[in-house]
Amino acid sequence: MTRRPFVCLPVSGQPVETGTHRFADASATSTALRESAYLRRTRYIRDDGSAWFDFTLRGADLVAIKMIRPQHAPSWTTSPFRVWSMADCAARGVSASDNIRAWQIVADLPPTMSPGRWLDDAIKLVTHAFRQSDAIVEIALHAPIGQVPHAHILVTARHLVADRFGTFDPTRAGIISGQLKKSWLRWLRRYRSALIPG
Repeated sequence: MTRRPFVCLPVSGQPVETGTHRFADASATSTALRESAYLRRTRYIRDDGSAWFDFTLRGADLVAIKMIRPQHAPSWTTSPFRVWSMADCAARGVSASDNIRAWQIVADLPPTMSPGRWLDDAIKLVTHAFRQSDAIVEIALHAPIGQVPHAHILVTARHLVADRFGTFDPTRAGIISGQLKKSWLRWLRRYRSALIPG
């Protein structure tokens, strides 16, 4: 099976297939909070102190992480836990077509580029694509040994209002599959062609 260098999937609260999937338990569902814990290689704790999601054992491959917020975003959006748990809450009980909590992108990184350059360039590409949007975006760079280094990019699916997420924004899927994907793949091609002696 050929690896695709840029893949986008909805995070929609649906059951996740187990087996070779990273989620071990049979009751796993795709939620924004769970995806955030995975890409951050962290754990989120319930009020009773028990682990809600715990991906800390995968932490060795986490290179960098960055949260991108609109310029005038409310202060509660500085907390990743609050952002992604509220993204999940906003989608509960709505029709299937609007049940997307977030979009998750997995995109290859140029393997011989420095981690600092990975992060700088990823931030530029994402910021430019969403420059007219009120999306909150979380970027995590993973470099697992013996595998292709890649970015996980988690994008909120709904408009921001003062203290919560509001209506679903149907334009974000187009931004991701259009401008962001094209500019990301162009970046990969440009870097790979620069490595080939001329």
